[in-house]
Amino acid sequence: MDFNPKRMLGWLGVTMSIRRMTLGSGYRYLMSSVARADSGGPTTSPLTVYYTQAGTPPGRFLGRGLAGVEISSFAGDVELSDPRLEPFWARAAELRAVVFLHPFGCSLDERLDRFYLANTVGQPAENAVALSHLIFAGVLDRHPDLKIVAAHGGGYLPTAIGRSDRAWKVRPEARRCEHAPSTYLRKIWFDTVVHDPHALRTLVEVAGGSQVVLGSDYPFDLGSPDPVAAVGEAQLDPRARALIEGGTAAAFLGL
Repeated sequence: MDFNPKRMLGWLGVTMSIRRMTLGSGYRYLMSSVARADSGGPTTSPLTVYYTQAGTPPGRFLGRGLAGVEISSFAGDVELSDPRLEPFWARAAELRAVVFLHPFGCSLDERLDRFYLANTVGQPAENAVALSHLIFAGVLDRHPDLKIVAAHGGGYLPTAIGRSDRAWKVRPEARRCEHAPSTYLRKIWFDTVVHDPHALRTLVEVAGGSQVVLGSDYPFDLGSPDPVAAVGEAQLDPRARALIEGGTAAAFLGL
């Protein structure tokens, strides 16, 4: 493919004020490079591959107004819990970079190929699966300074976190994280794109108002046409609303 590092910078750079863009084959190239980490293939994280191609240290870009990067929920057979991504998480934590998690596509394929289910069902499921990999694999334990922002309010995970806590208590394979999964909801940030006032109130209740930031999902058709009004419809307490509408984002972006 025609790999253009300058275009990749525009695709990958994320601030909390610019509109999101659908990533193309360049993003898939970066993520698939991790999946090829065998003998003779790249062994670095997507960010490292990119910055090597661009020839510029990552800290330099983040110091020029870029808050961080946007990633998907998986890449081929590489989940976010994959040990090959440890350099990525370590570097993101070191730089205090925002990592915006937004699924690009759905792994459930044919079962969701009708009725727009790949989006309405698939996107929240992808969010929940990706975040569960980060939690249960102990990624957030090893890298407590990570700034993960999950699109779509984290999908199904926040409202069904009790099931994850139960698994952590009774299943040995679910005990690789140090604490109950619900604990980590207050170490992740979530956007407000849940399309339901009750769901937004529940998200604030389980994660905390300080962990929710205003989101629009622009320019996608299922985005929120008026994000501020959507927050108002949830009838949150004034402090939580103020945090969501700008206070929290300003704090973790250092504005």
